[in-house]
Amino acid sequence: MIGDSMKKNILYFTLFLLLMLGTEKVYASDLCTSSKSRDLQKKVNQIEAKADLVFDENKNASFTITFSNVDKDLMLFFYGDYYEPKDGVIVLENAFEGGNTYNFKFYGGYNHSCVEEFIGYKTLKVKKYNKYSQIKECEENSEWELCDEWYDGEIIDEEDFLNKLDEYLHSDEKKEVIAQKDKEETRKKLIIAAVVSVVVVGTAWCVVKVRKTKKVKTTSKETKENNKNK
Repeated sequence: MIGDSMKKNILYFTLFLLLMLGTEKVYASDLCTSSKSRDLQKKVNQIEAKADLVFDENKNASFTITFSNVDKDLMLFFYGDYYEPKDGVIVLENAFEGGNTYNFKFYGGYNHSCVEEFIGYKTLKVKKYNKYSQIKECEENSEWELCDEWYDGEIIDEEDFLNKLDEYLHSDEKKEVIAQKDKEETRKKLIIAAVVSVVVVGTAWCVVKVRKTKKVKTTSKETKENNKNK
């Protein structure tokens, strides 16, 4: 026969097993399965990211990055903070520098079974802004590549820029640009002169035509009156 002590042990063991099985059954649906993780990865792939150029009070340029089409089951982790989407949008106003490629990490959202589980990256290359494109010298030399707003080359500082500008102004490339501009200007003047000539000739022809018509009508009228008097 089984003693009371053994019966108690069996009872406790049975209760323990039931408790474990019940707990597993309750929380199985809340596990972050590979299938759920793959679904979130697809949602990360659908996120759109863009960089917007902004200026501070000192006219220093930087970029704000906006993520759109962010699912509610995702959140962004960046520099120690989690960002949840609002109406499918996350905005980072962290004064990002241009000319760099950024990798942003997305995790499962707080209301998802994959909460704080890494899901995937969203990569964005931010164009390099050329602050020298706004100076006066570039207004007169907008065709020069170093005056392009998104010039991706190396400009050390303003002195370096002005030295390169001086080289450009004395180069054959600039002479060709000037020659082309003069050619275009001459072409425009010729077109304007031709148009003016056509207008003048056309107007003169119309005036002569009107005068001739009036003269013919007047002569015809006088002839009729003379014939009437006879």
